[in-house]
Amino acid sequence: MIHLDDLIADPKILRTYAQILGLPGGFSFGDDTFAGNIFAKKIKYSGLRDELERYLQEGNLLFGVCNGNQIGSVMNLIPVFDGVFSDPETVYTNNKSGRYEDRGNMHMKVVSHKSCWLDGIDVLHNIPVGHGEGQFYATHRVLDELYKRGLVALKYINADGSPASGSYPASPNSAMNDIAGLASETVLMLMPHPERAMRSINQDGWTRRKSALRRHGLTLPEEGDGMKIFRNGVKYFE
Repeated sequence: MIHLDDLIADPKILRTYAQILGLPGGFSFGDDTFAGNIFAKKIKYSGLRDELERYLQEGNLLFGVCNGNQIGSVMNLIPVFDGVFSDPETVYTNNKSGRYEDRGNMHMKVVSHKSCWLDGIDVLHNIPVGHGEGQFYATHRVLDELYKRGLVALKYINADGSPASGSYPASPNSAMNDIAGLASETVLMLMPHPERAMRSINQDGWTRRKSALRRHGLTLPEEGDGMKIFRNGVKYFE
């Protein structure tokens, strides 16, 4: 873990060991002005910007979760018409519920396998969310292009696999088209928290699933669905 100020002071730290860079969640700078804005601007208007562009051009991986996703949106890390660090083409705004949504049982469908992060994954079950500004929005022009390029990667669904269709709480923030995340070949940006579901015992309802599996002579898997994403990140470099 490296503090943003340390990276800005010495951007070449990225060259030392980083092949996978994660932008964290956590209400950076108190989400003043709007979510992720100040963190993103500190990168965009510092020497770290050029180093991060080099990092991405070399094919290294980057993911942003929750606040990290909002930061990535402000930096336009998954560009459509313009480039990285151009004006944002997508935004995450206040949840339609008007409140912070803290839920541990969100389900997502992978709708594009363009990204190495999502290779071989069809559905992700019981992934937590915790955000107040998670409602995805883009103009119809941008949205159409996102679909054409296969950049819309994850959508909220019901537990049975059917589309959420904007229904609450399956779509916890009423995001446009139920969009939970975008992904290019090497960059993954999503609102839900796969890092909170890396082991089965981290996922909501694990004791119930354990009992149900035991009745069929089966055991609970050690790993949760969130780990699939991170194993793909490691596999990319193999």
